[in-house]
Amino acid sequence: MTSLIPENLSLPGTHTLVIGVSAYEFLSGSANCSPQGSEFVIGQLSAAARSASEFAAWLMTEYNRPGLPLRSLRVLLSPSPDETIAPSIHALLKGDWRATRENVDIMFAHFRDAARSHDENVAIVYVVGHGVQFSKNGAVLLLNDFASPLHRYETYIGAVDMRKMHDAMNQESEIAQTQFWFVDVCRDLPKELEKYETLAGVKGGNVTRTGSAKSSPLFISASPGQGAFAKFNGLTLFCDALFKGLKEGHAARSEGERNSPWRVSVNTLLEYLPAAVQALAGTGGKTQEVECTGKMTNAVLHECLTPPDVDLTISIRSGHNNTNYTANLKHRGTTLYKSYSNWPLTAKVPAGLYAIEVTTLSPHGVDEDCLNLQPPVNEKEIPL
Repeated sequence: MTSLIPENLSLPGTHTLVIGVSAYEFLSGSANCSPQGSEFVIGQLSAAARSASEFAAWLMTEYNRPGLPLRSLRVLLSPSPDETIAPSIHALLKGDWRATRENVDIMFAHFRDAARSHDENVAIVYVVGHGVQFSKNGAVLLLNDFASPLHRYETYIGAVDMRKMHDAMNQESEIAQTQFWFVDVCRDLPKELEKYETLAGVKGGNVTRTGSAKSSPLFISASPGQGAFAKFNGLTLFCDALFKGLKEGHAARSEGERNSPWRVSVNTLLEYLPAAVQALAGTGGKTQEVECTGKMTNAVLHECLTPPDVDLTISIRSGHNNTNYTANLKHRGTTLYKSYSNWPLTAKVPAGLYAIEVTTLSPHGVDEDCLNLQPPVNEKEIPL
């Protein structure tokens, strides 16, 4: 199936696949719920297709990988009737773009063909919807036609084992050497495991004995046995955290030099994403622990066009007199605050290196320090 943007295979670049499933034609809540589907305790979703569409829109308009621009964008969406889809993506979806097994088979094949057009390519996969696991390491995405009556003797034809698909692409000898996989699914054990010795039909891929991508991290939104949560008619928590890391630069880091770019990489995502998702889940009293696996060699996912913002707070250390201190704060040769004394200082400033000069009025003294402000929040106490 075709890319939503004009595909260019003549030069190295980034090739992407995005799948979001909220509407399940044969599960509870659908007019076509099958006898098989009614046996499952899952139904329709409200945030998966929207989350996928927003990620696809970000790829199309904001993704920045110098020298390796977006060269193809493949999207399959099955939204619920009242679900909001990113307008820029919705306008491009013509024909049958449902996330069915047939369409996924075709889309994955074309995506893999594009990804292997140059070793230097970057491949990005983001999928979201209902999920299960058959083993401790599994992460299976359920598709729009899961539980179809036509699949009644092979229950999981309408499903994709994302771990196996990742392993298949990771182990190819001729493939994009940099890959990023984001799998946003629950990882509950299906009750059928107690009934059947084998559950047939799930999509996987051939895994070769030789060959390997240089970097192929797999970020799964939840750990084995856990659910993956979402805001009703909003975004999934995993997508929300990922967006804050990419769009707002919360996961970006710089090498610290004056003009060093701010980049989101494998290493920064490992540091940022698990904590960010759990922080969002924790506000609702839930536990959602991101699992980071795959080949974790560091590689760049995205480079910010401008330094991300930092919420900075500078306060007087407890036990000290607020009126006894003033400070100058400088960034790139410009004084942002001069003789500041209205403590605490709270400001949104660009990330980067700052110089602070603190004056103690009595007894008189001057102290200096260098601040390396990184997103999203930095707090500093004085005296230094």
